[in-house]
Amino acid sequence: MSLRPHLLPLLLALPLWMPLACAHTTASSSAPSKTSRQQLANQKKLTAVRAKITLLAARQKQTLVHRDALDARIAAQSARLSTAAAALRKINATLQTQRHQMVRLETRRKHAQQRLAGQRLALASLLRAVYTIGRYSELRVLLSGSSVVRIQRTLGYSGILQHAQQQRIQGLLNNLDQLRKLGAEITQQTQALSVTRTQQTAQIAQRKQQRTRLRALRQQAEQRYRSQSMRLMALRNNEKNLRRLLDRLQGLFLGIPPNTPSNRPFASLRGKLPWPVSGKLKTWGDGLKILATGGAKVRAVAPGRVVYANWLRGFGMLVIIDQGHGWMSLYGNNESLEVSVGDWVQPGQILATAGTATAGFEGVYFGIRHDSKPINPRHWLR
Repeated sequence: MSLRPHLLPLLLALPLWMPLACAHTTASSSAPSKTSRQQLANQKKLTAVRAKITLLAARQKQTLVHRDALDARIAAQSARLSTAAAALRKINATLQTQRHQMVRLETRRKHAQQRLAGQRLALASLLRAVYTIGRYSELRVLLSGSSVVRIQRTLGYSGILQHAQQQRIQGLLNNLDQLRKLGAEITQQTQALSVTRTQQTAQIAQRKQQRTRLRALRQQAEQRYRSQSMRLMALRNNEKNLRRLLDRLQGLFLGIPPNTPSNRPFASLRGKLPWPVSGKLKTWGDGLKILATGGAKVRAVAPGRVVYANWLRGFGMLVIIDQGHGWMSLYGNNESLEVSVGDWVQPGQILATAGTATAGFEGVYFGIRHDSKPINPRHWLR
């Protein structure tokens, strides 16, 4: 069998381009697996760092128990209050979702009732027309001696009306079935709303109880400082503890890429940062105290990774965010936390909620550190 001359160049070229195509296919198929391996490695690193920080926080609490039983009780009570507040937020979110679902169901039922009313009117009109034509039945028309054209026209009208009647009745029945189902859904949703409201009432009472207990412990702790010098000494000790913590947290997330890297380094944001929470301003050691409304949302001022989210003596429920290159932002004296260690946060993302005066809180703490050293945050905020 002879080959055609014009096919010979193509056949000769096959050994050259086929291996290249295969190599390209192999490379493209191996690329996703390489990316997956890298993601898995990063996830393992993140898990290991989280475990390390959790152990660090646990050791701090253990040391606290040995040194000061009252502070240990305050730490435990702060954690209980944070848990109660978080549970209440979850219940409130569920309640809001259920209310929106109830509104949608009621709207659907209203529209279905309107359609049903229109269908009933249309069906009544159609039945009147059927009744009118019914007086002249098909048999009468056939025996009337009318022309064939008239007989055909009359029988056609009758068939059309009967078909329309069946469609109207079926539509009416379908709408009634839809209304029945909507009524059942609304009944079920009403019961769910009632249960959630009961849970909300119980959780509000529990949070109030936890706030009262924490305030009593805080007042008891304040009585330890019988002089201003003792208070200043406690503040210095708290600052030392914080610096030791920051030193241990430095660089823990190096090598773990962010979810959405920022194009602007934190150092370039001086004077441009949004306020973490609204309120009157006071100084507090090396940071700021912002007298926010109780329950106000405390938000991140810049993108970064959460390296600490726990209680710390002198700073209460504290969130520390690693902004990269030795920069960290601190958000303390909160009632509850909404982020966990390892979370990547964006500017404006909710980190915590501000405490209330009923629990003894006196404003949210905000600070900025570079290589663990305090930086005046007032010059960094807009």
